[in-house]
Amino acid sequence: MGVGASVFLPLKYAIPHILPFWLDASLVGAERSVFGTDPWMLLDHLFGWAAVPMDKLYGLWLPTQALVMFTVMLQPPSAAKTRALIAYVLTWFVLGVVAATAFSSAGPIFHDRVFGGDSFAALVATLRSRGASMVLAESDRMWTSFASARPGIVAGISAVPSIHVAISIWFVFAARVLAPSAAKYAALYSLVIWVGSVQLGWHYATDGLAGALGAWAIWGLSRPLAAILRDGWSAGARRHATQLS
Repeated sequence: MGVGASVFLPLKYAIPHILPFWLDASLVGAERSVFGTDPWMLLDHLFGWAAVPMDKLYGLWLPTQALVMFTVMLQPPSAAKTRALIAYVLTWFVLGVVAATAFSSAGPIFHDRVFGGDSFAALVATLRSRGASMVLAESDRMWTSFASARPGIVAGISAVPSIHVAISIWFVFAARVLAPSAAKYAALYSLVIWVGSVQLGWHYATDGLAGALGAWAIWGLSRPLAAILRDGWSAGARRHATQLS
C-alpha cells in the first residue's frame, strides 16, 4: 500500500503523455444524447442549493478514505480484512492507473482548457456563481501543474473511471464484511460522492458508473486472491513448523 501510494501520483500525471486524452468527445456526445443535456446541468437544477456543502464534502474525500483505510488496517486479522485490503490496493492501481490510462480523458472541468471552445463555460460560471470555491481553486492548481509540466502534490488529470466513486464503493463492500451496521451509511456516502463528482464537473456521469462496476469486479476478484494468500501463508507456516521439529 505504501509503494502504491508513492507511485500513484507520478503514474497518474504521466497518463496524457502516454496516451493523449481521447475519450471526452465520445462521452460528451453520448451523455447529451441520453440525458438531453449535460448531466451536471440536471444535477445543478436539483441540488444547486447544496453546491457549497457538496464542494466541501467532496474536498474531504481524501482524508475520509485515509481514515477508513486505516480503520480497516487496525482490525484484528481475518479473511474479511485481507480481502478488503487486497481490493483497496487493486482498485487504486487497476482503476486509477491501468484503466485511467486506457480510457484517457480530462473531464468536464478541464474540457475547454484541453480541447478549446466553450462547451463547458457554463459549468465554470455556475460553480463560481454558486460559490463552489474548492473545485475552482483545486482545478486551477491541477491545470497549472499540467500546463507547466511541473508535477506537485496536486497533479494528474484523469476522468474515466472515477477513483473517488470506486473507493467509495469499496467503503460499502468493506463495511458489509467488517461492520455491517455501517454499510447503509457507506452506500449513502458513495451516492453523494457520485452526484458531487458530476455536479462539480470533475467527472462525466459515465465515470462514476465505470468506477462502481470496476470496484465491484475487483471485489469479486479479491476473494480468491485472499484465499490464495491465506493458503500460501498456511503452507509456509506448516513447512516452517516441520523444519523446526
